[in-house]
Amino acid sequence: MRVNQFYIPPDGHAEDDDKRDIARGIVTEDGEDGVCLGCHYTDETRPPVVGPDQYYAHFSDGTQISYDRDKHHLRIAVPESEGDDLSVEIVGGGTVRIAAENITLSAEELLKIAAKKLAMNIEESSTLTTTGGFDINATGKVKINGSNVSVLGGVDSDGDTNVADGQ
Repeated sequence: MRVNQFYIPPDGHAEDDDKRDIARGIVTEDGEDGVCLGCHYTDETRPPVVGPDQYYAHFSDGTQISYDRDKHHLRIAVPESEGDDLSVEIVGGGTVRIAAENITLSAEELLKIAAKKLAMNIEESSTLTTTGGFDINATGKVKINGSNVSVLGGVDSDGDTNVADGQ
């Protein structure tokens, strides 16, 4: 049986012990009938995360989503599956912004960026390194502007090549 599991701890504070209970009971006045809300964890059946600021979901296909509110850390892990493409989408009707001190994108085979326009603003001197070479294919004009453009190696051209001093 495949089961989805969600763990959201009570939203309380360490000094407010009655909000940190993991399970709540609702019983009739005589105590004979009732319902237990929440979960009961023991040393053998431990919660998937600990701490009042950690949230966790585990889906039957192995996908895991966790969020640590205190550390502002969101993690989404989707396992490989045979025959299906792995799909994680962030969809927005407006602008989707990803901002951090460092961002790493990594792909074993292909990193594809598709857009109507592409704008890159690089504020410091940077290096593009490739061990296999790369091609720039454009059906329109390609223009390189710089105060100093250096070419190490040969320049092959199947068409006009214009070099204008001071431009």
